[in-house]
Amino acid sequence: MAFFDTLKQNLMTASQVTMDKSKNTAEILKLKDQIRQDKREIRSATCDILPNL
Repeated sequence: MAFFDTLKQNLMTASQVTMDKSKNTAEILKLKDQIRQDKREIRSATCDILPNL
């Protein structure tokens, strides 16, 4: 029975690590998307302010 308890604990730990990494990856992707969007807005504002460059 100890084998199955250890196996269960290892699976639970692995699934928790996987979920944490997935959450972190999703957060990173959201932040990268926000950065891209902000850069687009900055470029657009710069073109509006300095159209001759």
